[in-house]
Amino acid sequence: MDNNLILYETHYGSAKKAGEIFSLILGHSKIYDIKDYNGDCKDYGRLIFIFGFHGNDTADKIGSYISANKDRIKDKKIILIGVGLEKSDLKNYIKKITNIMGRDADYIDFIHGELRMKNLTPEDKDILEAFFNESNIILTDMGKFKVSEVCDIAQKFYYLLKEQGRKIEEKELLKICYKYLSEHNTCALATGTNGFVRCTPLEYLLKGKDFYLITEGGMKFYGMLQNKNVCVSVFESYKGMGKLKGMQLTGIAENVEYLSDEYNNVIKLKGLKAEVLKKLPVKLNVIKVKISRIEYLNSDFKKKCYNISQILELSV
Repeated sequence: MDNNLILYETHYGSAKKAGEIFSLILGHSKIYDIKDYNGDCKDYGRLIFIFGFHGNDTADKIGSYISANKDRIKDKKIILIGVGLEKSDLKNYIKKITNIMGRDADYIDFIHGELRMKNLTPEDKDILEAFFNESNIILTDMGKFKVSEVCDIAQKFYYLLKEQGRKIEEKELLKICYKYLSEHNTCALATGTNGFVRCTPLEYLLKGKDFYLITEGGMKFYGMLQNKNVCVSVFESYKGMGKLKGMQLTGIAENVEYLSDEYNNVIKLKGLKAEVLKKLPVKLNVIKVKISRIEYLNSDFKKKCYNISQILELSV
């Protein structure tokens, strides 16, 4: 079962914010404050515990939950993520949890948190001041919680966890993917740079394993000329959760030189002639996308006991 149960233990909100970001990016997830969760986790294959550092009290509620549910979670993937000021503190907190669990976590990671004086309870402020005074350090605002850092870590886990399901052999998957692409001819091309984004519906052509688009021009080039990283989607109309089928292609886009051999071959594939194009009052542009990753979602894969989401990495 690929569903994710995200349980966070927070004191000042950073672990909760991290959990919410993970839930959105990983998908197939539900998130709870550990103190409010009393379910049996039977609908989840993975448990993700996110905890904020809080001295000796760190992850106490997570530890209590694990202790009470050892049998229920023994066969599940366990991910432990600490949120704090110093990564060096993570090791001891992880050990505290894994000692209760009786085994190592499958994955661990660390997110930088923050300390804001205005948010401290009087009790926490007194404890921290005493601790810092012993080291001749002034207690002040410290650290910074960065959404971008959490997104990067969540993205890493997104692809890492996708690899856990049963995979189709690479050569076979490549054939399946290009068969799907050969059966369609329309895509959505996403380009962007800085704060600009564009998603353009276009007809595409396949020549061997090369992916081409013919266009008069437009704002897609505003993004593409400044950022050659693009994403292309090819998909079916929605017919129900058990009939999902669609593909995302990530790659590098380049503008094929006008009237070059490659350009003329693509134009010929479209049924056009270079001599005719020369006489047109406008220029047709050819974009080539060098595909580096294919992500193919197909509900039919489940019938053969494969993960319905397959990822294929290609060399550009």
